[in-house]
This record gives sequence, C-alpha cells and structure tokens, in this order.
Amino acid sequence: MIERNTVYERSRYGEVLVLGIHRVYRKYDSETDEGEFDAVFVRICDDWDADGQMFQHGLTTPKGDFVESTGDVLRVEKFD
Repeated sequence: MIERNTVYERSRYGEVLVLGIHRVYRKYDSETDEGEFDAVFVRICDDWDADGQMFQHGLTTPKGDFVESTGDVLRVEKFD
C-alpha cells in the first residue's frame, strides 16, 4: 500500500516523498457522488525539507508505474 508522507526508494529519482494519491474521473456527478473512474496517480517530490515539498520539485506518475519502479519504504516523514 502506498502511504502519504512516506519516503520510498525509486529507481529513476532515488528517494521520493509521496505527497498524495489522486483518483481521476472521466465524468463525475457531485450530487450523486458517482463517476466514471479513469485512473489513479501518485503525487511525489524528490526534494523536501522540514516543512514538506519544495514546490519546484513536484511530480505526478500513474500508480502502476510508481509501484513497478519503487523499492522498499525507507521512512515516514513527520511535518509540523
């Protein structure tokens, strides 16, 4: 399972911090909370400090690609 605020080792970027996991819909009806699901993306960054992401370093990758090119969990980061 991919977890937010967790650092993973990734073959292409080295250490990356997961910022979030986002579901994308082709269509979505906010009144019924139903939609036509499309994909899941993982938002990551390869540069961060004690406050979190350094904004110029944010990346988005499809979940499948992230899982295939990611190794073990290295650590969980705590941000204030």
